[in-house]
Amino acid sequence: MRYIQQESNGEGYDEAHGWIHTLAHAADALDELIVLPEVTANQRLQLVKEIVNKMAFPFRSLAYEEDERMAVAVHSSLQAGVDPKELADIVEEKAEQVLALWPESTTANLLTRSNFKQFIRSLYFCLTAYPSLQARLYEYEQLFSGIYHKNQPS
Repeated sequence: MRYIQQESNGEGYDEAHGWIHTLAHAADALDELIVLPEVTANQRLQLVKEIVNKMAFPFRSLAYEEDERMAVAVHSSLQAGVDPKELADIVEEKAEQVLALWPESTTANLLTRSNFKQFIRSLYFCLTAYPSLQARLYEYEQLFSGIYHKNQPS
């Protein structure tokens, strides 16, 4: 968890070094970790919170499908027993924090919003077996997209 909290590179592919892809590789490790029987329900929920928080990534645009890989880990957590309502509440809390950044257009805020919005979309399509959770994710995505619509504050 400490690694996920501290990772700030977010680079995907480097012409000189090849795949760095730190967050995608971390997502794969989390996907394996989150389903281990030794992991408690509380630890599983904490891992989900760390994933959701990390997807509000302010350092660079995540352009190498890190959002999808993290969504797969979240899906695994649901299959391992995380309550979909708890997940929805975690996403909602983070979405509200990220939406509150909107009036201030800094690079970090714009990256945070864009990365988190993409993560919500990836979760939506990954969680087809959870229609009530999908409905909430759709609502959050609409709040993010509503920023550009005339009926929402600019």
